[in-house]
Amino acid sequence: MKRRLVLISMIACSIAFAQNSNKELNEIHQQLGKQQKQTRSDSTKMDTPESFYEQQSKRTDSLDNITHQEQFNRNMDGFYNEIKEREQKEKRNMWLRLGFGIILAAVGIYGVMRKKKSVK
Repeated sequence: MKRRLVLISMIACSIAFAQNSNKELNEIHQQLGKQQKQTRSDSTKMDTPESFYEQQSKRTDSLDNITHQEQFNRNMDGFYNEIKEREQKEKRNMWLRLGFGIILAAVGIYGVMRKKKSVK
C-alpha cells in the first residue's frame, strides 16, 4: 500500500513539474519573435562585409545540406534493400518450415493409419 502511494506520488510530481507554465511559454514565444525580427532586419542589410560572409556561409551550409541529404538518401536506400532481403529470407524460411511441418504431419498420420490397420 505504501509502495503504491509512493509510486503514484512520484509519478504525479514528475508529470506536474515536467510541464511549462503559461508564463514560461509566453516568454519563449516573445524571445522567438525578437529573434525573428532581428533576422529580418539583418537580412535587409547587405552593405557590410559581415553580411556577405553570412550569405556565403549560408550557401556553403546549403551545399553541405545537399550532400548530407544525398548521403542520407543513399543510406536509406541501402537500409531499405537490406530490409527487403531480410524479409525475403524470412518468407523463404517460413515456407520451408511450413512444408517441413506438413511433411511431418503427413508422416505422422500415415503412421497412425498403418498402426490401426495392423491392430485389426
